[in-house]
Amino acid sequence: MNDGSKGPAPDSAFSPDGDPLSAVRRPRRGRTIGVIAVTAVVVGAACVTWWIGRGDGQEADAGTDELPSTDVIRVRDLTESTRIDGVLAYEDAESVSASRPGVVVSIPEEGVILERGALLFVVDEEASDQARLAAQQRVTSARASLAAAQVQWENLTEPPGAGDIASAEAAVAQARDALDGLTEPVSAAELAVARAALSRAEEAYRTLFDGPDAAAVDSAEAAVTQAEQRLSVDQQTRDLALIDMEAAQSAYCGLDPVPVGGLCGPNDIPLSDRDVEDLIDAIAAAVGGGDTATAATIEGFVAASADYRAADAAVDVSAAALDSAELRLADLVEPPTQGETQSALAEVLTAEDRLQALLDGPTELQIQQAEAGLAVAEGRLADLQAGASSSQRSQAGLNLESAQLSLQAALDDLVALDGDPETAVLMYGEVGAWRSLSVASEPGADIEQLEMNLLALGYDADGLLVVDNEFDEATASSVASFQASLGLEETGEVERGWVVFVPGPAQVTSLSMDVGDDVVPGVTIFELTAVQRVTPTLTGGEIVDEMVTSQRVTTQLDLVDRDILDVGSQVLIELPDGTAVPGEVASIGKVPVIVPATAQQPASSYVDVVIALGESVDPIWTGATVDVEIVTEIAAQVLSAPVSALLALQEGGYAVEVVEPDGSTRLIGIETGMFAGGFVEIFGDGLEEGMTVVVP
Repeated sequence: MNDGSKGPAPDSAFSPDGDPLSAVRRPRRGRTIGVIAVTAVVVGAACVTWWIGRGDGQEADAGTDELPSTDVIRVRDLTESTRIDGVLAYEDAESVSASRPGVVVSIPEEGVILERGALLFVVDEEASDQARLAAQQRVTSARASLAAAQVQWENLTEPPGAGDIASAEAAVAQARDALDGLTEPVSAAELAVARAALSRAEEAYRTLFDGPDAAAVDSAEAAVTQAEQRLSVDQQTRDLALIDMEAAQSAYCGLDPVPVGGLCGPNDIPLSDRDVEDLIDAIAAAVGGGDTATAATIEGFVAASADYRAADAAVDVSAAALDSAELRLADLVEPPTQGETQSALAEVLTAEDRLQALLDGPTELQIQQAEAGLAVAEGRLADLQAGASSSQRSQAGLNLESAQLSLQAALDDLVALDGDPETAVLMYGEVGAWRSLSVASEPGADIEQLEMNLLALGYDADGLLVVDNEFDEATASSVASFQASLGLEETGEVERGWVVFVPGPAQVTSLSMDVGDDVVPGVTIFELTAVQRVTPTLTGGEIVDEMVTSQRVTTQLDLVDRDILDVGSQVLIELPDGTAVPGEVASIGKVPVIVPATAQQPASSYVDVVIALGESVDPIWTGATVDVEIVTEIAAQVLSAPVSALLALQEGGYAVEVVEPDGSTRLIGIETGMFAGGFVEIFGDGLEEGMTVVVP
C-alpha cells in the first residue's frame, strides 16, 4: 500500500497552524542523513572543491566574471509524507422495499435526488392475482405447519397408541435382524448369487467390446430391408388411393346441385369427420328422395376419402417401423459410448465389491453402525413406553404457539391485500427505522429523529411539538398532519417501514422496478445513496441544517504503518485530474485483515480506513482511484536552506557559505535536521532568517 514516495513541497497544503498537525513529532536535531541527505553531500562536496580552489574566500573564481548562484535562508515547514491508493465513493446505499405485496403505483426516476419528506413509493395493495396467490400459499403453508405442530403436541401430551408401540417394536426387530445378519456367517447361497451377478456384469462388459455376432447384424439389416420394402408398398398404395379420392371428388363436384358445399377445392380432401357426417346426411336425403345415383356418388366420395386416410396412416406406421429397424441396426454396429463403457465397468466393480464384502465379512465400522441403529430403535421404543419429558412438552408447546402466530400473520397479510396503499417517506437521520412508533413506544433516539424532521417540515401547527426522545400526543398530532398532507389515513402512528432514515439528501440508484410491477415483500425496489450528510440543530424553535458531503475514500493501510494515522488525522486527497482536496480519517478498522501467502507474494496484513472528504468533489470521480497523502513527519517553522547549499568540511561536518552585504562570503558551521522537498533544516550560531547563501 505504501509506495514510499516523499512530499509534499514546502508550500504543501499541510500547515502547522491546524490542530491535527500540532501533535506531529518533530525530528531530533543532528539525526542521521538518509538517502536524500547523501545525495546532498555529494553535491556539497563538489562545491567545497570549487571554493577551496579560490584560495582567498572573498571573491569569485579568478577564471570567471560570473557571481555564484544564491538563495535565502527561510523559516518554513518541512514535511515528509507517504502516499497510498484509495477509492472515492459515497456511503453505503440504503435499500427501499415494501412490507406487503402489491403493485407499484408511483416511484421516483432513477438518478433524481430526494430530500426530507419526499414520497419514496406508493404500492397499491389491490393486489394482482400473483400476489394474492402467493398470500394464499403462505396461509396454506402456515396451516400445514400448525397441523404438524398440533400433531407433535398431541403425540407428546397423550400416551402412545398400540400402533406406535408396534411400529417401534418392529423397528427394533428390524435393527436387530440387520445386526444379526452382519455377525452371522455368509451362506453358500449368498456367495453363489454374488458370483453369478459378477459373471453377468463381466459378460455384459465384454460384449460392449466384442460387438454383436454376424447373425444379429444380418438379421437387423434384413429387418431394415423389409421395412423399406413395406414402406415403399404403402406409399404406392397411398398414391393410388389419392388418385381414386381425387376422381371421386371430381364426380361428386359434378353433381348439380352439390349436396354439401365447400368440398371441391384441392385443400378440401381428405374429408374431415365433420364433412363425413354432413355427407352421410346428404346420402340419407338422396335415398329418401329416390335419387340413388346421387347417393352412390356421395358414398363413393366418402369411401375414397376413408381409403386414403387409412393408406396414409399405414405409411406413418411403416415409416416408424423403418426408423426403429435402422436404430436397432445402428445400435448393433456402432461402438459403445464412453458412458456405456463406464456404466458397464461400474457394474463389474460393484459386483466385485459385493462378492469381496461377503468373503471378507463385515467391518468393525459396519458392526458399530448396526449396533448404533439398534440402540436408537430401542431408545425410541423406551421413550414411547416412558412418555415425553417435561422439556419436550415445553418445546412442543412453543412450536405450537409459534405456528399459531405465523398463521395469524399470514391471514393478516391476506386481508391486508384489500387495505390502503402502502407508502414510504424519506427523512434524515443516523438511526435506522427499526420499529413502529406510537404513544405507547418506549423513548428512543429514533423518536427524536422523527420529531426533528417533522419540525423541519413544518408539521407543528399548534407549536406544541417538543424535540425529545418521547412520542407524546403532540408528536402523534404532527404525524397525523403529515399523513393528511400525503392523502393517507391520519392514524398519528408510524408503522415500521413507512419512514426511511438516511443521513441526508439521497440519490435514487439501482432502480429495479417500474410502475405496474408486482412487489414481493422485502425485495428491494430501489436504493438510496446519500450524497450529503446533514447535522440538524434546533435554534430558536427552527431547524438549521448543516450539510457536508457524504463522499468518502476507502483505502487499506499496511499493518506495519498503522501508527501513522488516527481517527481525526488530516490527509490530502489527489483526484485523477490533479485536484487536491482535504480529508479527515473517519474510521480505522479494529481487526486486521490477514492475506495468506501465495506462490507469487508473501503473507501480508492491513486495516481498512475510511476518510471523509472536507469538501464535495464532482460525482464523475465516483469509483475512481485516488492518491491519499499522509504526513508522517513535520518540522514546523524551522530555519532551512536548499540541500545544494551544504558544504562538506575537510575536518568533518557541514557549513553554508553566507554572502555578506558587501559581497564577501564566510563559512558558518551548521548541524542538519530534517531533509524534505530539496530543503534541509539547519542549526548553527550566527544563522538568521533572510541570510543569503551560495548554491551551485
